[in-house]
Amino acid sequence: LLVPHHARVAEAVDRLRTQPAMTVNMFAVGDGSCFLIRIPASDTQRAHTVLFDCGSLGFLEVGSRSIVPALRSMNVNRIDTLIISHADLDHFCGVPDLAAEIRIGRVLVPPQLLQEAEEKPESAAAFLIDGLRERRLIIEPLSRGMTPAMGAAKADVLWPPAEFEAKTANSTSIVLSLRVAGRRLLLNGDIDQVAIPLLLATGDDLRADIADLPHHGSFVRASPQWFAAVQPGIVLQSSGRARLRTDQWAALMTDPKITRLITARLGMVEVTIDKSGRMTWSSFRASPIAEEMQ
Repeated sequence: LLVPHHARVAEAVDRLRTQPAMTVNMFAVGDGSCFLIRIPASDTQRAHTVLFDCGSLGFLEVGSRSIVPALRSMNVNRIDTLIISHADLDHFCGVPDLAAEIRIGRVLVPPQLLQEAEEKPESAAAFLIDGLRERRLIIEPLSRGMTPAMGAAKADVLWPPAEFEAKTANSTSIVLSLRVAGRRLLLNGDIDQVAIPLLLATGDDLRADIADLPHHGSFVRASPQWFAAVQPGIVLQSSGRARLRTDQWAALMTDPKITRLITARLGMVEVTIDKSGRMTWSSFRASPIAEEMQ
């Protein structure tokens, strides 16, 4: 049976349209953070896998008992780039177990984390860095203005400045922008009332199609200004149920075009951007879900 040429072309175009340009998984780690970003190979770039944070506030064995098994079930055997957003345990307590089981190409951290590890040899940050160095992993500082290579995605680091000094680690959290297929993902770590106004004052265009709520959904005075600047269509929130008891974010998300995905309700969440820029999402608990975003 011969298939008309125009039908074959249409089928090929449809296959191309539905191929992913990037897949983002937000793992359910309670009040903590762990995002897996998979960027497939392109004509000119190899596939690249990024893990942004690996920690939990209430589950110190999150690496060995949750993240590593999940990665293996997803056939992820190598992390090309591991990013640790800042020096808080709920963002990196699972890293030692992860590094023991999964190959890691390089580790990127804010320079403030490296400084804390050097100045406070008894700190958790020092334990982390020492352990990674014992495994001979490449550790590099990551700060505002840098554009680390991440496969076919365009990566930009918006925060923190290299010389920025702050009273708390949250203020030094990495803010990472990834662009593919005309869409933008913005990951914000734990930026707070100190960091958010300073980030807004840079004048950077922060608009993103997908963004996680800073500090697992904690609400500060600058939160409305941050939300107005970012204007996300898909909002990711990695948090436990306790943070939903007083939900000040809800008043900012009355637009039905905004989709808010919370791990406390949905378990692990997956968002996919295909090569045409179409976004879809699914969740672990409410399966099967496939919501198409415009």
